[in-house]
Amino acid sequence: MSIKQIPTVGRIMYWYHVNDITFSEGEDGNLIPKLAAPLPIIITWVSECGNYVSGTVFDIDGTVRPESSGTLVVQPGDPVPMPSTLRLGCAFVMWMPYQVATHAKSLIEESSLCKVETPESP
Repeated sequence: MSIKQIPTVGRIMYWYHVNDITFSEGEDGNLIPKLAAPLPIIITWVSECGNYVSGTVFDIDGTVRPESSGTLVVQPGDPVPMPSTLRLGCAFVMWMPYQVATHAKSLIEESSLCKVETPESP
C-alpha cells in the first residue's frame, strides 16, 4: 500500500489521453493497458482532495494547450483507468518515476527520524 501523493501547483507530471492507450488480453482474460509516450503537463490547479488537476499540456511539437477539465490523478500502484471510467476530457495524469522514488525515499527518511531508540537493558 502506498501513501497518496498530493500534486501541487507548478509540478510537472505525465499526461495521457485515453486515445493513446491500447489494450491487449492477458492470459487470465483481463485487459492489459499499454500506454503511449506521455506528454508533460504543468499543474495549475489541484482539487481540494487532490484527486483532480488542471494545467497546461505540451504536445510533441511544443504546442501548448489547456487541460482544464479536472483531470484524474492516478496514484502509484493504482491501475490505469479504463476509458469508460474517465470523466469529461478522457485524460489522466500519473507521477513520473523519479517523483515516486523521491517520495518513497522521503517517507523512509521521515520514518527513521521518528524512531525512538530504547537503551539496552543490562
